[in-house]
Amino acid sequence: MIIGKSPDGKIWFKSDQFLKDVTNGFKFQVSKTFFKESWKLWAAFRAQGKNNDGSKFTYTQWELLGIYKSEAEASAALGRVMSVLDIKPIDSADNLF
Repeated sequence: MIIGKSPDGKIWFKSDQFLKDVTNGFKFQVSKTFFKESWKLWAAFRAQGKNNDGSKFTYTQWELLGIYKSEAEASAALGRVMSVLDIKPIDSADNLF
């Protein structure tokens, strides 16, 4: 997996299967696929739709970022996403405030 930043400031995630813009991702999740013994890394994005009457609504759209052979590989990919989005782990809840 490779994570990069384009000249326009967008953050890109490349796995063996996909190249995705993750700049506006707000939730990331690893899930296990039981029948193939693989793990998938997903990202949630907000998208807009339009009702029949023309009014707009917002919904969550999940996109697959990558498929991995082990949980450790998927976890490492998730850690790389955290790093490039500048999400830093904290030691305890005391550091939140």
